[in-house]
Amino acid sequence: MAHDRYEAICNPLHHMRIMNKYVCSQLVIGAWIVGFIYALINTLPLLNTHFCGPNKINHFSCEPPPVLDLSCTDTFTNKLLLHISAMLVGLITFSFNLVSYIHIISTILRIHSAEGRHKAFSTCSSHLIVVVLFYSTGLFRYLRPNSASSEVLDRLFSIQYSILTPMLNPIIYIDCTQDLSKTESMSIVLRFLKTDENAEVRICEQFLECIPVNETTGKALTDVILQRLEHCGIPLVNMRGHGYEDDMQVYIKEYCI
Repeated sequence: MAHDRYEAICNPLHHMRIMNKYVCSQLVIGAWIVGFIYALINTLPLLNTHFCGPNKINHFSCEPPPVLDLSCTDTFTNKLLLHISAMLVGLITFSFNLVSYIHIISTILRIHSAEGRHKAFSTCSSHLIVVVLFYSTGLFRYLRPNSASSEVLDRLFSIQYSILTPMLNPIIYIDCTQDLSKTESMSIVLRFLKTDENAEVRICEQFLECIPVNETTGKALTDVILQRLEHCGIPLVNMRGHGYEDDMQVYIKEYCI
């Protein structure tokens, strides 16, 4: 989901092409493989442990930490492997999410209009909250010191990262994703010249936003462009542009956009 939000915000014009069915399938399969390997690494060492005391755990599921507490053998190696694997998987996946949101926030801050920034933040804020809840509770559950142990907190955190956050993911997509399949929309992209430190002129492009339009005539589209540029505080002096429809070229030549 973090990669999907990254492509939607940072590459909006190529989002649907990049996040196709094949890429989504590869991401899901990759997540399943990582989860299977993580479970296998922590399950196989349990075959060498012995349980000679009580066989009931004060928990909702048979997670490794409460199961290891019932063992009558030395479980130092098991717990060490559990902590290392949880730290590696947690930190690596968290790093990918962190890098994605650094690029997302950087892109959003470059949007000139407050309305555009608000729309961009609204598309990823709910997922960001779920990410924070998942990693904070999950990492605390597996990496907390023994002095901070609490059976009630362990059960609550277990429900949080194993049940609630997976349930919230489809709800985020259902509630926050608008159906734009039958809506005419127009993407506004500015192309400009920029001089770098070596006095070399480069051609740059900056995506502003993708907005719905009610009419697709040349005059209507020109009015929308002019309104959005004015709203973003972009002056029209010395701006140039061209169109591909005869009626739109008339208005573009008139306003010199």
